[in-house]
Amino acid sequence: MDYPVSSPAKRGSFVVRSVAVAALLLSLVTGTVYAQSASLLGQDATPVAGDGGPVTAAAAPGDATAFVAINLDPESEQFQTSAALSGSSGLIELFDLVTGLDESDADDVSGFYEGLGATELGVVIPAVSTGQVESLSETSTDEVPEIAETDIRFVLATTDPEGAFDFLVERIPDLSGAAASDTTESDYNGVTIVSLPDTPSGDTMINLALVEDLIIATPTIEGIESSIDVAQGTGEAITGNARFQDVASQLDGDAMLFAYTDSTALFDDPATAELLDEMGIDLSTLGQFNVYGGLQVSADADAPGFRVNTVSFPNPESDATPAAAPDFSSDLTAQVPDSTMIYLGGNDLGQLLGPIVAVALASTLAVDVAEDLTVEPEVIAAEEAGTPGADADASEEATDEDAADVAPETDEDQTSEEDLAAISDVVVGFLTLLTGEYVVAVEAPEITSLSDPNSLFVLVASGIEGGPLVDSLLELASDTLAGDDTDLTVTSEVVDGATLYTATSGEGAAAIRFTYGIVDDQLLIGLGDSVQTFLDGTDASLADDPQFQETFAALGVAPDEGAVVYLDLATLLPLVQAGSELLAGTDGGPDADPACEEYDSQADAQAAYDEDPFEQSSLDQDFDGEACEDAFGTPATPEPMLTDIDFSGVVAYGQVTYQGDGFTASEGLFLVESAD
Repeated sequence: MDYPVSSPAKRGSFVVRSVAVAALLLSLVTGTVYAQSASLLGQDATPVAGDGGPVTAAAAPGDATAFVAINLDPESEQFQTSAALSGSSGLIELFDLVTGLDESDADDVSGFYEGLGATELGVVIPAVSTGQVESLSETSTDEVPEIAETDIRFVLATTDPEGAFDFLVERIPDLSGAAASDTTESDYNGVTIVSLPDTPSGDTMINLALVEDLIIATPTIEGIESSIDVAQGTGEAITGNARFQDVASQLDGDAMLFAYTDSTALFDDPATAELLDEMGIDLSTLGQFNVYGGLQVSADADAPGFRVNTVSFPNPESDATPAAAPDFSSDLTAQVPDSTMIYLGGNDLGQLLGPIVAVALASTLAVDVAEDLTVEPEVIAAEEAGTPGADADASEEATDEDAADVAPETDEDQTSEEDLAAISDVVVGFLTLLTGEYVVAVEAPEITSLSDPNSLFVLVASGIEGGPLVDSLLELASDTLAGDDTDLTVTSEVVDGATLYTATSGEGAAAIRFTYGIVDDQLLIGLGDSVQTFLDGTDASLADDPQFQETFAALGVAPDEGAVVYLDLATLLPLVQAGSELLAGTDGGPDADPACEEYDSQADAQAAYDEDPFEQSSLDQDFDGEACEDAFGTPATPEPMLTDIDFSGVVAYGQVTYQGDGFTASEGLFLVESAD
């Protein structure tokens, strides 16, 4: 594909558009919201979405791209159950650590929350089109679009709507630092809209209205007027949307959180097909993202734990070919050891990964191409002015170096771009061959494995089509890996008529070995002796592990009824904590990176960090915005760390994905120890 030389703004727009659409395709399917905690609410609880269904949906438009309802009612059973489970699982402390709120901050937010008397929060993202994504990306190539341009809407239900509304009108100007006198009022269909300044300059960023006992807040007047219409019944609410009803019927009952998403409008927009074509992606291959669906999180006192259920329906109006529903199943847990810490199993791995890899590679290609295109500002101005002879004048004034910058791509450059696109085609084409059952398994390390990582069981196995062809490709790849320009050695052996290759990097005790090959129409890739262990079987398998059985018994869905996710969190979380402590280091504290030695003072390091936080991220190892504070003096109060959190109450996570009647669903469970 030819990419014409263009201005930086246009080039940046293409990159942003590519990444934005890729993100939308992947993220609009489902989402998880974690918005409250005991430290904020003073209730020892995690977020919940209201008992009896989301009441805030009454102000969400019927064509909304996404709607999320979070229960904030401390009197609800779900909230109280969640509180008890959060206290025994370390979630409260984790939220405190992530947000960085100290006790006084938590008290302030808790007081604000109590003043509202909130019972439910609804978050609405109105209908989104590819054109809107392009418009947002073209406003600026170096700044994040303002929230006013995104029109995210908030709907709040409270125990005292009028009191909460007055509370917000009074407090928001104080919080923003603006003068309360700058607040303005207007009327729409008999409803008073209060526009509050969000900055000392008086720019209006928040509009509030009280409609039918619901408080609506939006960054735009158009958004709040639309929400008022919906709440008053003159506009269609999302509750009347047949797709929303499909999702709600599958995800019914009391819950902590309810989320609905619909990405189908993007696929129905002709601009999406055009954009994907620019990225070299076939729209028909993205059927698994052309869906509407939802997510529900609920607290279960009997399991005990947090249930995470999802449902996904294909777009019934799409002309694109939807992805065929895999025959979800997994029974390979009997062939991996009981010490397996991470297990993923199901059917048709290529169908799952292919579209994701295609979008990722295409987005990377777009970025690479844009970075290679350069043009001088005076040439851009001449092009945009469109005056006769402007191009010629600009060309005459340009230096030889300038001319080189704006010259058309050479054959060598174009070949490079074509090579990147060809690599993408080869990778995605190979993934389509991965059919049948697959397994990804990672064993929990022991002390002995620290000195011999090859003793760990780490395996990827998948059914594969075209075995002889892939065998030839593996042989070719092995010859390439073992070339003179690499530090790898590759050997091969025949096992039961199949060729297995072993690639070794390093020498002696530090050598790392990976074995790969095709055996009985299965592609196998494993660390050390993992492939042989998988083929031979194991005396103590994951299928027989008591914790594995307990997790899926509590879930209530057998692990052989669909695609499986299993995480031994009781083992995994302590490893993560140990890793975080290792990364933080012990000499001088967590924010005394060696890069700090290049500066004479903390102020110098701070100035360098503030100038480019991304490039100088090593100067802020604890992510608090202060650079190298530990390198130039010990803080008076030690910073909290991940290792300070007690996760001993967390047991495991189990999930099963299966095919329903016209939809795909999953049921998951974060199993924790009883809070009693």
